[in-house]
Amino acid sequence: MEHAIFQRARFFVMNLITKAGKILNYGRVRAMSKSRISFTKIKNALRTCSKDEKGVAAVEFALIFPVMLMLLMGAIELSERLYQSSRTTQAASIMGDLVTQAATGTISAAEINDFYNAMKYALDPFNDNRVKIYIVDYRRDPSDPSTIRIAWRKQLGSFSDSNCRDLTVGDLSNELKNIVRNGTDIVGTRVCWEYTTPLKNLNMLSFLSGLRFIKRDIFLRPRAGNKLNCSSGCS
Repeated sequence: MEHAIFQRARFFVMNLITKAGKILNYGRVRAMSKSRISFTKIKNALRTCSKDEKGVAAVEFALIFPVMLMLLMGAIELSERLYQSSRTTQAASIMGDLVTQAATGTISAAEINDFYNAMKYALDPFNDNRVKIYIVDYRRDPSDPSTIRIAWRKQLGSFSDSNCRDLTVGDLSNELKNIVRNGTDIVGTRVCWEYTTPLKNLNMLSFLSGLRFIKRDIFLRPRAGNKLNCSSGCS
């Protein structure tokens, strides 16, 4: 009797375990099938998106436009600065050449002012009110031939800035100093021009404040002799 009850209990437990296993296995298979279906849907959606080219041009434009805009502004800025730099060099050359052409070996401040007014035409179409010109005559000191002094100087233009200073003896090269020590004057002309960027209203070039001024120096000998004097109006 007891043996029969034990056999039935054993059969019941084994049957219960078998059914539980089938239930668990069914749930696992069902979950796997669901995950496969979800993965298939995601893969199909990605494949569809990769083939859809709508809006590609807009995305490419958004990526490239800032770079192209910066290149365009850089080209405008560079060409404008090169053009104004060329005009500054031309202005210094004109002033130095006109001053040293004094036929009598003597020039007056009034004549230099006339040259300055004529030179302004070389600055067009830029603003000539932001220009400062220094003209200096270097001469050998008669009491000490090895010493170079400034015989006279003339400043032109009302504009002033700490970045644009007057010429000194230290601005002469060693070759020019030797020429002066041998008894020949050297006339130095410095043109300092404030560079006005076409992009100034955008306030994008504040970090380039060190490039705000264009400065050019020209050193020439007098044409009519070894010396060039300034009769009046020069300091």
